[in-house]
Amino acid sequence: MAWEVYAFGNGDVLTHVFMAVKGIMADVNYGNLVSLVVLIGFFFSFLQAMWSGNNFTIPIKAWIAAILITGFLFTPKVDVIIRDEINNQQWTVKDVPFGLGAFASFFTTIQKYLAKEADSYFSLPDDLKFANSGYAFGLTALDTSLESVIMDPYLYATVSNFISKCTLIEIVAGVKDFNDVLTSNDLLESLSTNNTAYQTKIYSASNPSGEWKTCKDAYTYIKTEVEKHVQNQVGPFFARKVTGISALNNATAAIILQKLGTAGQYLLNTSLTGQEMLEQAVLTDAFMKGADLFAIEHGDTAGYASIVSEKKAVGLWALGAETAKKFLPLIRTTLEALIYGFFPLILIMSLFPGRTKTLHVYVTLLLWLTLWAPGESILNYIATVWAKDELGPLINGNYNIMYLTAMSRYTADSVAIAGSMLWLVPTLTFALVKASEMAFVSLAGRVGGTAQSAASSAASEVTSEGGLQSLERQGLQSETRTLKEHLSSSDSLRPTAAQWEEYVSKVGVTSEEAARAWMEMSDFGGSTTTMHSSINRAGESRALGAVGDVGTREAVGTIKGQRDISTQMAYK
Repeated sequence: MAWEVYAFGNGDVLTHVFMAVKGIMADVNYGNLVSLVVLIGFFFSFLQAMWSGNNFTIPIKAWIAAILITGFLFTPKVDVIIRDEINNQQWTVKDVPFGLGAFASFFTTIQKYLAKEADSYFSLPDDLKFANSGYAFGLTALDTSLESVIMDPYLYATVSNFISKCTLIEIVAGVKDFNDVLTSNDLLESLSTNNTAYQTKIYSASNPSGEWKTCKDAYTYIKTEVEKHVQNQVGPFFARKVTGISALNNATAAIILQKLGTAGQYLLNTSLTGQEMLEQAVLTDAFMKGADLFAIEHGDTAGYASIVSEKKAVGLWALGAETAKKFLPLIRTTLEALIYGFFPLILIMSLFPGRTKTLHVYVTLLLWLTLWAPGESILNYIATVWAKDELGPLINGNYNIMYLTAMSRYTADSVAIAGSMLWLVPTLTFALVKASEMAFVSLAGRVGGTAQSAASSAASEVTSEGGLQSLERQGLQSETRTLKEHLSSSDSLRPTAAQWEEYVSKVGVTSEEAARAWMEMSDFGGSTTTMHSSINRAGESRALGAVGDVGTREAVGTIKGQRDISTQMAYK
């Protein structure tokens, strides 16, 4: 008869631990050590009996305890099947000591039952329930998917150059609508073109310098290759990354992608599959690179690179999200590995006279781990529903470039919050197992201390000189972005050079003051890129802290290829 041990995402690790324990306890030296400890224990119990008035019930009890422990926990062997409920895999380890196999099977069976019972009363999709996918899987999968990129450097270069030389050129020419591309939930289809007038390069390992193709032919190649690349490389890599399993078969990777699609549908109200979500993510990253290449070659007079290349702010929550994603899955794995791995040592310690309660401590630790499952299930429900309430109305099905930054920040926040919540489970369950009021007090102190620490850190940051400068710089950068959006919203807001000079002369103020006043106006007619470019540079230079006299400003203007009055004003 094989005993079943259930795991939640860490079945491969437990398999190696069981094999190691099996090897240690099957070693001749360990058997000799057990015999020696039994003899030493019996000898000391015999001496204790003589010192206590020839009370020979002491060595008899020690001898019986040794026989029971070795006879039931060490000598019998069983086969163990380790089933990973999350990754749908199983492993068999033969000839495991009965004590380890029986304890692990008994407590993990209870754990599985409690987790599934708790999940059954929560209205979450099956793919997002704790017993099926682990803690906060939907949030972690979404956040991880947004980090996906084209892994083939030749394909990455091909796609980004196509966007620069074909897509953005068509946008400038008016063939494509920029907003349609930014808001497309099928970016691969939105990049399609029949343009044969322009060319771009297709790069490959056999032709690393690239081969010129028309935009139409290049798109046909890109569409096929991106779909294959996401299915064969990006998808499996994403599955390995989100599960933490390096050796993942294709069938399991496909299940993980299916769960990603479920997460997008439930949390973001999208109708995309996991494959399509990864395609959107990798093409969004390539689009940003293409916009950068376009800006280098043509200048950012249209503001495209500025719009799509906004960098994500990495703050405390974002760092917390990275910590949560990388290390929280290791907590349970590490504790289980240590507790099961200590079984040979626990057995040795329990053979000493008066140390049989070591087994009681061991059982208490196993019960502690068992109670994690319902706690994690409850928190998984809370974190997932909270994220749905936050992300659903914000994204509302818009899985596209326009919503990328907001989405990545919110998913990072959600993962970090979910990770912070998870720390409550070990303390709370330990308090229940030990029936300790002090553990509850410690729990409350930890929660309050975390909030107080965060508040103190924030207060220290904003009241320091560097913190104030950072906030001011962020405000100026935000003002610059707002101005760029204002300028890009309508050609009617861009005065001609002649209108600009006329306005300056009429109001009788300096160029800087005129610019500040003009920013609030909305009734200028005409169209030119000169004013647009200089105002953009004005905001950027302020955000970067550019200062200097007229000569310096003229020098900077010369570097930018322009020395008119508006450029000098911009760099003041």
